[in-house]
Amino acid sequence: MKKIKKPDISQSEIYNTFDNLKYKDIVEEKSLNYSTYFDDLKSLYNFETKKNEEDSSYREYMKKMYSQRFSNKGYPLLYKYYTIIRSSATYCPYCNYPTHSIRQVDHYFPKASFPSLALTIENLVPICMDCNRLKLEYYSFNKSEMLVHPYYDEFVNDAFEFINCKVIEKDHIGFDFSIKKLDDWDDVIFNRVNLHFKNLELDKLYSSDFEVDFSVYIEELKELYIDCDENSVKEALKRKIRSYKKSNMKPWYYAGYNAIINCIWFFDYYIKQI
Repeated sequence: MKKIKKPDISQSEIYNTFDNLKYKDIVEEKSLNYSTYFDDLKSLYNFETKKNEEDSSYREYMKKMYSQRFSNKGYPLLYKYYTIIRSSATYCPYCNYPTHSIRQVDHYFPKASFPSLALTIENLVPICMDCNRLKLEYYSFNKSEMLVHPYYDEFVNDAFEFINCKVIEKDHIGFDFSIKKLDDWDDVIFNRVNLHFKNLELDKLYSSDFEVDFSVYIEELKELYIDCDENSVKEALKRKIRSYKKSNMKPWYYAGYNAIINCIWFFDYYIKQI
C-alpha cells in the first residue's frame, strides 16, 4: 500500500482526443465529482442503473471506449495516456511489492458498474497482475469497506508504523502480519486498511517474502551467536531494522525484524537450537 501522485493529465485532454465521444457531458460531470463518491457512491450507482435502463448501448459503449480505444496500441494518440498512467509508479501501489511490476491499469470503481468513470483519470490506477486478479470488480457503498485509493489516501504512507508482525513461537518459526490501528486513525480508516490488507492477501505476500529473507539471515545470526554472544545478534538485528527504515523499503521486513528483536522466546529458545 502506497500513496502515489495522480498522473499529470487533465480530464479534458482525454475526452477531447476521442473523435466525437458520446456521453462526453456525462463523463465530464461525473469526473468533476469523483471525490464525492467515497461518501456517496450509491447515488452514482443509481444514476448508472437508470441510464442503462434508458439507453441499452451506454454501458457497452463506455467499456469499449476504454478497452478498444484508450488501452489499444492501435490508437496511439489515446494510448499514450494509458502508458503515462501505467508508468506513473515504480511499484504497484496496491501492494508496494518491489518485484511486482506494473502491467495493467485498474478501474478503482469498476467500469462495468460505473461506466461513466471508465475514462476518468482519478479512477485509473497502475496495478500489478496479482493485485488486479484479486481485486477484480470489487467495490462497496460503505466507505469503511472501500479499498485504499492510491491517489487519495495519505494515511497509507505510514506503513512503517501500522504494519505489525507477531512471531509464531514454534520449532518451525512463523510470522503473522497484521494491521495496527494508529492513534490518529478513526474506525473507517482502520477498517479500510484492514480490508485492503486481507482482500489483496498482503498478509500472505508479506509473510512468505519475509520468511524467505529470514531463512537466509538466521544462519548469519546463529554464527554470530556461536562466535560472539546474544548482544551481537541484537546489534545485527538493529542494523537490519535501521537499514530498511532508512531506505524506505519493505516496511514488512521492518515489522518482522522488530518482532524478532522483541521476542523473548527467540533469544531464550530458538536461537539456541543450533
